[in-house]
Amino acid sequence: MNNDYIVCYLDILGYSNFINQYFDDEEIRKQEEKHFENILNLWETTKRQISCGGFLVKHTDKIINKTVIRMISDGIIISMPLNDLPPIFLDETPETKLQNKQFHVNNYLLFLCNIHLLFIEKGHLLRGAISVGQHYEKSYKSNLFLYSKALVDTVKLEKSAKYPRIIMRDNVTDSPMIYTDYEGVRCLDVYQSLGRYSEPRNREILKNISMELKRLVTLYRSEPDILSKYRYFIEYHNKRISQISNYLDLVVDITNP
Repeated sequence: MNNDYIVCYLDILGYSNFINQYFDDEEIRKQEEKHFENILNLWETTKRQISCGGFLVKHTDKIINKTVIRMISDGIIISMPLNDLPPIFLDETPETKLQNKQFHVNNYLLFLCNIHLLFIEKGHLLRGAISVGQHYEKSYKSNLFLYSKALVDTVKLEKSAKYPRIIMRDNVTDSPMIYTDYEGVRCLDVYQSLGRYSEPRNREILKNISMELKRLVTLYRSEPDILSKYRYFIEYHNKRISQISNYLDLVVDITNP
């Protein structure tokens, strides 16, 4: 049975402490539930960012309906099948099949970028992993049977990520949304989706992220082990910001938050 999927496992850093602290607060629980609804709605945002016309968006809808998102306490699992992908080319050749797969994988990665930005705006950084492998699931009314080599692999890989980054196996095809960091690790370039928002929304997102990063630095200044993890993402944030001249005011000075 060939059930190849691309699977991502995300750990919401600090979220377990957040749950323990606010579990009995019904208002906060409702806010977090609404946050999950916002994650589901990000597919609509992602489709608009593709800007590829009705034909391709229609085919994107088909694969979206097969993509499953689960949020379990401080973990998120996003799985997408790689078999029987909706074709975006009229003629099917080995080359167009490869391009077709790349198109859908790119959209999946773009969706993950949007998820990460949504969480960072709320002050929660993500650490995660992506892998391709065999995956099987079946729903029984409100119950789910999940049997997945790919998920086992991503959970194992996520533990080695260490910093707030989404790393991936070599079996994940190359994409403009993947870069190699200073440790030589392939990572999701989560700010890649920023260029697909309007200019005012770009600034709003980065302003919110900058404020949250400054807050986290202040909060954990006396805890160097935790601060070192946030420092990694701040360096990534500053590097990306420095490439956009009119956003330099949003650079985070970790020495003077």
